[in-house]
Amino acid sequence: MKTRTRLFEIDVLNCIAIIFVLFLHSSQLCHFVFEYEPVVVETRIMQSLFIPAVYIFFMNSGATLLGYRQKYSTKEFYQRRLKKAAIPLIIWSVLYYFYDLRWTAFPGPIPHQQGSILDFLRAFATNHINNTFWFLYVILFLYVVTPIISKLSKRKMLILAGAVFILFDGLVYFTNICGYHSNQLDDYYHYMQYVADLGYFIIGYLIKEEYFSRKMENIIVIIGMFMMLGTVVNATLPQSNPYLSFSPLMYSIGLYILVRRVVKKLNPSLQVKDFFAKAASVSLGIYVTHPLMYHLFTKIIPVDWTNQIYIWLMPLLTYVIGGVILFWLKKLKFLRVLFP
Repeated sequence: MKTRTRLFEIDVLNCIAIIFVLFLHSSQLCHFVFEYEPVVVETRIMQSLFIPAVYIFFMNSGATLLGYRQKYSTKEFYQRRLKKAAIPLIIWSVLYYFYDLRWTAFPGPIPHQQGSILDFLRAFATNHINNTFWFLYVILFLYVVTPIISKLSKRKMLILAGAVFILFDGLVYFTNICGYHSNQLDDYYHYMQYVADLGYFIIGYLIKEEYFSRKMENIIVIIGMFMMLGTVVNATLPQSNPYLSFSPLMYSIGLYILVRRVVKKLNPSLQVKDFFAKAASVSLGIYVTHPLMYHLFTKIIPVDWTNQIYIWLMPLLTYVIGGVILFWLKKLKFLRVLFP
């Protein structure tokens, strides 16, 4: 029986990614309130800083999965991935659909007035049950194409990633900068950027395989940091326009490289490695349940999204308390399918 070798840097990046997700979702105010007020600017800056969240997840997935052929067959790969993502997506979609019929939460769950099997199927097919689940739909797409991508040489992988970024990420930002943005095109832009996530998936693998030279990685990190600073500056302007901001592409990849480098230089004890392995193991569970945790938090502590407790304390408590609860729930065999 083959044992799985965990990579400490992957676990650390995984923990960072889910914390970033939690802060992104506690700072949604700036997407709905456009007055130039300190708290709005604060949440704009948070959005700029924490935007690499899911892109780190995609790069981690590529780093750990595109070399799967060295460990097991394609059949076993699909069996493992089905258990990891597809089954939890279906079960949680059913649970959230029933939740949506009576209650609400933010962000994610979408209210449904009258439930039916047909309405559920339509909502499931279009991600209109819990819109934060878009991440799981993209992950499943990446799993489907993994056996094909894994057959390519590293050079061809890089060419494919570059083409995907240019066509499905760069084009969106280019049209926005040229003034072609419209609400009618938003859905198409989202779908295009979902396809662009394939590029992050591939880049994560190439970074893990140390395909890029040290000099090239340094250039990516430097450009990424300048892109991040430009986005933060844009967020502080009175007439800030998110559609004229920089793509998170270079910042996300640069941050990934930088964190990975720093972590790989560490010499953690077995206890530290074990701690991060356990923390990383509950990330998906936190992702799918955090709208419920946020809703519960605001019931216990009645604050709104302009309050610093909501913006900063809620995501931290959700991560710590929710993570501990989910870790112990995962020990119950019949619940593992919900929290893989």
